Amino acid sequence: MLKIKANNLVNSEEFVREPVDKEVNEILNSSSNKIILTGGKGIGKSTVLCGLEKRGLGCKEQTIYANPEGVITLAKEPNEMFCNRVFDYLSELRFTNNILFYIKNNYPIVFKKYFEKDMESVHSLLDELFKQLNNSCFEDVTIECKHGTKELSFDVLNRFRQIMEIDKLNIAIDRFDKMNGSSEYVQKTYERYFDMFDKVILTSDDPNLDNEGLFAKGYNLRHISYGNDKDVLKEIIRRRKSLYEDNKTYKELFTTDLFLDKLTKFDGNIDLSLEALVCVRDLFSWYNGSDHSVESILDEAIEDKKESAKKLERIISKPTLYL
Repeated sequence: MLKIKANNLVNSEEFVREPVDKEVNEILNSSSNKIILTGGKGIGKSTVLCGLEKRGLGCKEQTIYANPEGVITLAKEPNEMFCNRVFDYLSELRFTNNILFYIKNNYPIVFKKYFEKDMESVHSLLDELFKQLNNSCFEDVTIECKHGTKELSFDVLNRFRQIMEIDKLNIAIDRFDKMNGSSEYVQKTYERYFDMFDKVILTSDDPNLDNEGLFAKGYNLRHISYGNDKDVLKEIIRRRKSLYEDNKTYKELFTTDLFLDKLTKFDGNIDLSLEALVCVRDLFSWYNGSDHSVESILDEAIEDKKESAKKLERIISKPTLYL
């Protein structure tokens, strides 16, 4: 499998830990308690967040990984039909559910003993809320909001800290600026949860970040760039077995200086580098027996992937960070 979700990657044989460990160490040792990871798409920001979560398991300092929905659920911003209270209520249920999922996934005994009823209650409330939301499309319904921001999550977090005897608890939110279609209101709602944690680590792909403004608000921006390191990229390619499972000679070819030097054209985008190698493999089959050189095929693959990325960029709306 070429594309591996970050939470699966950090637990697989394909994971190259040294560059991620370096980022995790520097984040945990940083004096800043609000950090934004930047650098563009496909560079490994999600992997760093999942590496943070994995590092903390069973330790006195733990990190909860969250990846909120990017699709618009109610509306992008509150309106006459879905007011602020409805947005806040849905966010509270989803945020609490994310914390409970972390506990269930990593500490099943503790979850079963102390938190199972909490999850049952949250799921019941979510089902009830979505039933009301669906009915509101056909009839005049007053949506009942039973909890506000922190009314459930604060209690769950505090009990978890006490039961597990945790000294520090962090939150790592992936694609923060894409939540609910880059909703300013939802981002500001989630920001109200930040003071419950010792560190907040976010990722952002907003190309127009106000670096000075964010710094003035206490945010530290960290540029992730280990995909530019030839040694790191070489090891990532070497471990990505799906690239050469049908032809072992590709493993040596794809990790030559010729390939590694040319893949730097992707500016550290690991995903595009791997996609280009798949394209090279396909072009080898297509041009079988022709006089195309390896270098010309590689150049064609790189240009193809760069052009595809540009087309996609023009279609997809750019995320905006509203902190």
